[in-house]
Parts: sequence; structure tokens; C-alpha cells
Amino acid sequence: MIVLAVTGALFVAAAILINGKQNQEGFNQAVQQIRSQVEQAMNEVASGYFPANAGFQCTSVAGGPVTLTSGGAIGQGSNAGCIFAGKVLQFQVSGTTPEQYAVFTVAGAQKESSGNEATSLANAAPKVVAPALGSPVGFPDITTTNILQNGLATTPAMPSGHPRMWYNNGGADISVGAVAFVPSFPQYTSNSLNSGSQQISIYPVTGTMLGATKQVTATAINANLASSVQNPSAGVSVCFASGGTNESGLLTIGGGSHPLSVTMKVMDGTTTCGK
Repeated sequence: MIVLAVTGALFVAAAILINGKQNQEGFNQAVQQIRSQVEQAMNEVASGYFPANAGFQCTSVAGGPVTLTSGGAIGQGSNAGCIFAGKVLQFQVSGTTPEQYAVFTVAGAQKESSGNEATSLANAAPKVVAPALGSPVGFPDITTTNILQNGLATTPAMPSGHPRMWYNNGGADISVGAVAFVPSFPQYTSNSLNSGSQQISIYPVTGTMLGATKQVTATAINANLASSVQNPSAGVSVCFASGGTNESGLLTIGGGSHPLSVTMKVMDGTTTCGK
């Protein structure tokens, strides 16, 4: 009986240890996966990659607005007067279990109202290729969604009043739910596309929030992206909690002397990223 009891206790201890290691490994994989996805989105914007996973037509007069319709041409080169104006990552899409994040594509007007090439994001009148609130049925949508792996989630356990995704503005942490990566302007010179890798800027999108639907987020992007803060000095931060361990991962996009860096700091013994 004593031997059986000792053996059983050892078996339980071994099972707990193995399960803990599996949860730890799963968490590490999940946080590195989301970091990799953010880096991929930034690299695609820097290289001018225009997604071609669906057909849509984009047209624009000088200074906007951008008009998007389903079907027709695919890609940047076939759309009259439009440019690729970046990507937006929305975290914690409403109603998704496991939690998902969305990647929007942004189009813009190639020329300003003066007829010259657009020299700023604001002058390009950016618009997401996705339905916003009030968009007609059949509006083009080339948004992609991805699942956070192994139970990872934007942590619900932050202290009262502190955002789970934020940027710092004038000493205050401002809550957001989406971050944009925007290529440099102008993108064209004398109607010729500037070749080579582009510099990009980071914009925490004003008016976005965690837990919103994609349509609500698209509406906020269309309304506020051009006027959002560009390259905040401390970057944009998101806190993720482990699904099976008492750990969290603080993802920081940009900030400091490395505005285009993506870092992930893993913290043991807390699900609130030390906040």
C-alpha cells in the first residue's frame, strides 16, 4: 500500500510537471507567433506588398474620396488613382473564441486636390478595403483574421483604469484597439511608382478599442487614421496573458531610438505585464 501510494504521488507530480512544461512551451510559442505576425505586417508595408487575395476596384479623384467596389481588377497596379496606404492590426475582435486579431488593408488617393502626388497620409484620404458601419451590401473586404495560439489573450486582468493596449501621450496612457503601419509619402514621382523598400510610420488609431467588431473598427480607421499620433515616443504596447500559466507578454511596437522595432517581454508571476 505504501509503495502504491508513493508511486501514485510520484505519477501525479510528474504529470503536473509535464503539463506545466507544455503550458510554458505553448505560451512561449504563442507570444513569438504574434510578434512574428506584427513584424510580417510591417515588412509587407515597407516592401509595398499589396494583397491580391480578392478582387476589388479602387478609383479616386485628386484629393479623394477613395471609391471601392467589389470585383474587377486585383492589386495596386490596376486601380486608377489609388495607392497602397498601409495596414492596420486590430486586436481582440469582438465575439471570437479563441481570440482573433484582424489585419486591414488601407487604400488612398494617389493625388492631392491640387493634382500633385499625395505628400501625406491626410492628403491621401485613407480608407480601409473593408465594410464600415453603413457600407452597402457587397462592399469589398480583403481583411484577414488570425487566431491567438494556445489560449493567449489580451489580458482582462489589468488594474482598474489601465488600458490593455495603449500608447503614451503627454504622460498619460491612452487606450486603443488598433495600430497602423503606413508607408512614406510621396509614393509616386511624376506618375512613376518609387521603387525599393519604403520607410514606414506607426499610428495608434484614435477611437479604436479592444473588443470591437471589425465594422466598428473600420469606421474608426476611416474617420481617425489620418489625424492619429504618428510614431509615439514610447511606441504602442499590448499586454497578453497566458492561457495556462501565470505569465504575461508585453508586446511593444516601435518607440525610443528604434521606431520600427517589435519586442516581446515575458513576465513570470503576473498576468498584467507588471502594471
